[in-house]
Amino acid sequence: MCEDNRSIKYLSLQNNDFGDQDAQVLCDGIKGSLTLEYLDLSKNKFCETQAIGQLINQNESLKTLKLHYNMLRLDGMKAVISGLKENVSLKHIDLSWNGIEKMHCNELAEVLIGMLQLFLR
Repeated sequence: MCEDNRSIKYLSLQNNDFGDQDAQVLCDGIKGSLTLEYLDLSKNKFCETQAIGQLINQNESLKTLKLHYNMLRLDGMKAVISGLKENVSLKHIDLSWNGIEKMHCNELAEVLIGMLQLFLR
């Protein structure tokens, strides 16, 4: 989808009622993009998908990712956290209104602090 496109930098797919199965198709088409810097997937219905985490891990051009107002839970949030551990290009991520489980808060905080330390070097 975006792999061959050299001009798309901004893509908003918010409020489309996309679910976990849709996430896999979307992320497969986006993860190889070399120019996409801003992606808004907010206000969809992503819950347990691991595709978004894989996208975060593999895409090196993405600087802003908006995921607010989804319902990222156990496996979905775990995948996002895992992707953040490997990503060095992302500067802005919005995870608000996802109802993040307490079990993920400490790990997410550690990853975000690590990312902040990278940016301050």
